[in-house]
Order: sequence, then C-alpha cells, then structure tokens
Amino acid sequence: MRWSPNDACFLVKGPKGKSVRRAGLGVMLRRTFWPDYDYRRVFDLIRTDPSARGSLQRRANKERKSAAGLRWEDVPIKAVTGRGHKRRFERGSAVHDELCDYAREGLGEFLRKHPNPEIYTLRIILALRDFGLEPIYGELPIYDEVVGYATAVDMICVDQKASKVKDLGRLVMCEIKTGYAADTFDKGHKAMLGAAGFLPNSRLNQARMQAYFAEMTLRHRYDISNCTSAVILVHDNGVNGYVVTDDIISAGNRMYRYAAEKERVRLGKLKQRKRPRYGASTRRRKRW
Repeated sequence: MRWSPNDACFLVKGPKGKSVRRAGLGVMLRRTFWPDYDYRRVFDLIRTDPSARGSLQRRANKERKSAAGLRWEDVPIKAVTGRGHKRRFERGSAVHDELCDYAREGLGEFLRKHPNPEIYTLRIILALRDFGLEPIYGELPIYDEVVGYATAVDMICVDQKASKVKDLGRLVMCEIKTGYAADTFDKGHKAMLGAAGFLPNSRLNQARMQAYFAEMTLRHRYDISNCTSAVILVHDNGVNGYVVTDDIISAGNRMYRYAAEKERVRLGKLKQRKRPRYGASTRRRKRW
C-alpha cells in the first residue's frame, strides 16, 4: 500500500494484483459524519458569545502556564518566513516528515538529517519524553477492507509511564495536529451527523475519532489488543495531549459498524453491476 499524490488517495493491491484506489480515513469520516463543518463558524460564535470568549481566555491562560514548565525558551527557534494558510500547511508537512524520521531512525540520525528542524518538531519530541511515550515508528500505512479505507498512523509509541501496570508497554496511536489554536481546538458550532450525532463537531473530536479508528483497525485487522490512541496538538504556546474518552469510544464503535455496513452495500452493488441479468444472452447481437 502506498500514497499516490497524483490521485490524492491510497493505492492498495487488489485480489488480482491490480492497484485499487482507496480514500483516506480523514476523507471518509468527513464525507460521512461532518461534511458541513466550517471552522469560521467557531470564530463567529466566540466573537458573538461573551461567555464563550471568557472561558476560552481562561483555558488559554492555564495552558500557557502549564506549557511554560517545559522550558520551550531553551529550544532554538527556527526563523519563520511567510504567513497564512500556505505557510501553516508547509510547516505541518515538514513537522510530520521530521517526526517520521525521528521515530524511524532515532535522535542521532534525525539531527544529522535535519540540523535545523522546525520548532514544533522539537516541542513534540520534548513533550513525548515528558508524557513517557517512546516512538518506535512513524507514518505507518494501514488498511481496513471491512470499512474500505486506508490511512497512515502519524506515530506509534510505547507507553512507559502508564498508571496501571498492565498498561505498561502498550502501543499508543498518536494523531499529531499542527496549525490549530489551543483555545478553539475543542469548540464546535454544531453536532456531528449520524451515529456521532451526540458529539460536538469540534476539531478535537474529529482528531480523536480519527485516532480511535486507527486503533480499531489495529485491533480488528492486525490482532493487536494492547493498544490505545491519543491526540497531540502542538501550537505556539506549547503541546497539549488528549486521550480518547468513553463517549468517543461509544460513538466510534457505532460509526465503525455504520461504515462497515455502508461498504458492504457498496460492494454488493458493484457485484450486481458486473453480474449479467438472469436469462439474458451474453452474445452480441448480429447487426443486419
């Protein structure tokens, strides 16, 4: 399985050896459960609701105080040129590429390959050590034929600071997010659709759902039971870690069954199209 930039999808080897195009997990979830999400509505809500603005400001101040304990000022800051969406997109791609090299090749090779890494990359590396997560692989491609999607796990880590002894050494599927403000990451202007209709449609819940789907794929498809998932958000004030909560697990299980049934119906329709009608002749008519 590999990512095709030209087709903007994953290419998976089919039963006859041919490459079959499969949509990414984020695309599948967005089309099914939050097709009308608009982040600008969140900012409009904050501007018009004084109570929301006050709670967001208090949360932002609290996050700045907690982030200050990690001593980001000791990390060399790379000069940033350019602003706007294009710069944020390029920075996010660079951070994911650098973290992939760090997880796959280790710190020494990472520093030789990236002598001047992004500040966001360095912040995540320090935060992972503080969280007790040891990276073992980055950008792992996985495919789940039950629901018909493919994705790449941003980073797989080993939990070395679990509160329970049985959880020590478990795998943690990390979904890494960059370019989002911490004070609006958990805010949504409406609810999700379908099986997740009781969840606020926020960037945080979207990322949690994406991480949990990757966890379920490892459980169902690759038979790895000792695993969990988490979301790591890096921003200008530090790094935030979010675990997958019980409501996400409940909604994720329902969403997974819905997506599996939808994929089963789609495959059934494809088989009916390829199957000739009963009693119909497969021979071509002679032209007179």
